[in-house]
Amino acid sequence: REQTVTEDGFYTIQEEYIFFVDKKSGKAIPLCGKVNCKHNDSTCNAYFNAPLNIQAYDGKIYVVARGSKDRTESLYRISLDGSKKEELKVLYANEDNDVSCALEFMIHRGYGYMVTNWVQKDRTERTQSMYRISLDTSEKKEEIASITGYVPLIYINESRGNKIYFSTNRYIDQDGKKLEVINYELDILKDSIIKKVGKGFCLLIRTGEMKKIYLNGNMMKR
Repeated sequence: REQTVTEDGFYTIQEEYIFFVDKKSGKAIPLCGKVNCKHNDSTCNAYFNAPLNIQAYDGKIYVVARGSKDRTESLYRISLDGSKKEELKVLYANEDNDVSCALEFMIHRGYGYMVTNWVQKDRTERTQSMYRISLDTSEKKEEIASITGYVPLIYINESRGNKIYFSTNRYIDQDGKKLEVINYELDILKDSIIKKVGKGFCLLIRTGEMKKIYLNGNMMKR
């Protein structure tokens, strides 16, 4: 997403800068609180290298953009007035064998939920994962869901209350003739349960490193 909204206005990505647009006046200004800043280089607080995503949460603005380390993407936090800016943590490193990444990132109740849907050069079987990332601690990202197949994709659709809804796409065969699409509901309070919404019933139970998947009451091999 390239725009987020607060009570006072909109915060939007415009090329490599974040702008605040006041709701009342409609005036757009760079999100930088530095005195005498000309807002024309990387020292400006409004500047981000290749920003991908922006969200407002708990009185702050969060931006996913190129990290300070080589070939990385990081999560940044900046105050609503642009006076404070920090690089919180590296989210992921760009893969050598892939062309580009279609990022899925949503903030909900103190955590970021992230998927990196890589555009593949060739159709090989691989695993795609969704991760949960703490906004305020140094905890490592935690894998909370995954799918294996040919061109596997995960889309984070929305959040409501304690639930996050996402969907998965994958080809069962390498020729791309059999496509599987499934919708899921994640209960973040129960933390370990993901169930399929719609026809049939799928339950994934996680206990430490052990994972069991049940489909219509029968345990599936994984």
